[in-house]
Amino acid sequence: MRTFSRRIFAALPVAAVVTVLFGCGGGGTSAPEGLVPGQSSPSIVVSPSTSQIKAGGNISLTADPTGGGASAFLEVQWSVPSGAGTLQVLPQDLSAGMRSTAVYYAPATPGQYVITASLKNYPNVTAVATVVVGGN
Repeated sequence: MRTFSRRIFAALPVAAVVTVLFGCGGGGTSAPEGLVPGQSSPSIVVSPSTSQIKAGGNISLTADPTGGGASAFLEVQWSVPSGAGTLQVLPQDLSAGMRSTAVYYAPATPGQYVITASLKNYPNVTAVATVVVGGN
């Protein structure tokens, strides 16, 4: 009987090491793709979110990204549909909390246009600004 109990006790430290190294495989939570557990999910806010300008006019829009971890660089990408005017994207202002500014130049055609800001590393994280372009 002594030999049998020595083998059991000898195997216990190995089992403990395996459990520590590989875990039990159950429970726990995982962070969204690209995030380390404990980091906040990235988000973005565009302002103004709605506005009215004259045909051919322009308006300055800002996008403020947050989250993704304290050291994350959240690069903002802007887009406007074809025929809905143009954007001039200014260099991202790292001193202002990674704020991004774009100037929207409205087309000559009145209508409602949607400008989208998204995060380069998180393309599903978006915010929009709706601009109503009126006649002159």
